[in-house]
Amino acid sequence: MNIIDTHCDALLKLQGDARRTHSYFQQNRQLNYLNSKELDTNMERRIEGNVKVQFYAVFISPGIPDNEKWQHALEQIDAFYEEVLTMKNMVHIKQLSDIQKLKEHEFGAVLTLEGSDAFGNDLMKLRTLFRLGVLSLGLVWNNGNLVADGVGEKRGTGLSEFGLKVIEECNKNNVLIDVSHLNVEGLKML
Repeated sequence: MNIIDTHCDALLKLQGDARRTHSYFQQNRQLNYLNSKELDTNMERRIEGNVKVQFYAVFISPGIPDNEKWQHALEQIDAFYEEVLTMKNMVHIKQLSDIQKLKEHEFGAVLTLEGSDAFGNDLMKLRTLFRLGVLSLGLVWNNGNLVADGVGEKRGTGLSEFGLKVIEECNKNNVLIDVSHLNVEGLKML
């Protein structure tokens, strides 16, 4: 049986390692996607667990200052391209129909964004993320952002007007909308 796992945080850990070691060159890093035990999902574990398709989340920690969030997202996307997609038989899934085209020996990699903080209120940045391969967007994490309120936000509002535009962009670009952390009011607006 082949498995599709729709979430892992390997990119955040790979980015953190690159920042700690001050190196964006693979040979100087302490972590690698092939077999680092510090990564809950690595290539060896994927093979062992029959994970045919893995979704890789770009996640911006809530404590990151707003003016650094875009850079953090790009660094994690760089890790996706430099660490994950360089694995033998790894295929970048750019549209869901690509999953059906995977050969028996190939593994699919889907880039996702968990929360909309990385692009702030800039739809051009959102479209850039789509062009870089983001195929699924989690509107929020637990906190609120400019798109919507998450389950941990006390305001209790749902989607913002900007959030409705984000959903339109996702629909126009065939990007999955992940509502995992969206609050009840936001779900009612969909």
